[in-house]
Amino acid sequence: MTKLTGKNMKRTAAVLLCSVSLVLPALAQTGSTDGAPPPAQGQQGPRGGGRGGSPEQRLEMMTKELNLSADQQVKVKAILEDGRTKMMAARDPNASREDQRAKMMELRKTESSNIKAVLDDTQKTKFDEMEKRQMERMRDGGGPGGGGRPAEGPPPTPQPASPQA
Repeated sequence: MTKLTGKNMKRTAAVLLCSVSLVLPALAQTGSTDGAPPPAQGQQGPRGGGRGGSPEQRLEMMTKELNLSADQQVKVKAILEDGRTKMMAARDPNASREDQRAKMMELRKTESSNIKAVLDDTQKTKFDEMEKRQMERMRDGGGPGGGGRPAEGPPPTPQPASPQA
C-alpha cells in the first residue's frame, strides 16, 4: 500500500474532486439519489396521470364516494378503462395544444355521460360535485390531484437568484 504524502495526496484529492464534479451535475439533473430512473416525459408519478389516477384508483375513489354497487363497479370500470385507452390513443405530439385539449375535453365529456348513465339520481348529484371539485383544483393550478397554490391572492413572485460568493 502506498503512503499518501505530498504528491500522492494532491493527486488523490484532485481525482476525487474531479469525480465529484462529474457526478453531482448528473444527480442534480435526475433529482434522485436512490438509483431509480426518473419517470418518462409525459408520465406522472404514482397517480398514473390522466384525470386523477389509473382506472382502478378512480374506481376505488368513486366506489367509496358514490357507494357503487358491484354491478355499477363492473360497468364503471369498463367505462374508465375504455376512456383511458381512447385518451392514450388521442395523444398526438404533432397536434396543437388547443386541438389536443379539445380532443381530451370531448373524450372526458363522453366518459362522464357514460358514467352518469350507470348512476342513480343521488349518485349523479355526488358525481357532479366530484367533477366540480376536480375542475376547481385544476383551475387553481393543482392538476388532477390538487396540491396547487391557494385560490386567493396572486401567485408568488419569483425572486432573482443571488450571486454565489
